[in-house]
Amino acid sequence: LELVPPPPAVIITESSGTTEVTEGGAGDDYTITLTTSPIGDVVVVIDVKVADGQSTVDGGVSTTVTLTAANWRTGVTVVVAAVVEGDHASTITHAVNTAATTSEYDPLSIADVKVSVYD
Repeated sequence: LELVPPPPAVIITESSGTTEVTEGGAGDDYTITLTTSPIGDVVVVIDVKVADGQSTVDGGVSTTVTLTAANWRTGVTVVVAAVVEGDHASTITHAVNTAATTSEYDPLSIADVKVSVYD
């Protein structure tokens, strides 16, 4: 029996299965990991959809995280917070930075994170 490694993929794991934040209160987080150890760095660009503007990631509307051979399995945690505006939803998108990433992770799409924001 030969073990076949999984194909390269970027995995989003929400801390409680969903991402929910409260204005002026509790934030939430999620972790980004890889299915395999990368040959080189994998840079993921994270953006709050501009039209939403109702939540932040790591304190802003955009950030990047880098996954490496040292942290691919444990991943990188992204902190989500609310912007004061009332109950609403927000979408956080993810994309591999193709100019800064090794080829096995270069063409991959990554799931969005839907954020519920409560007063």
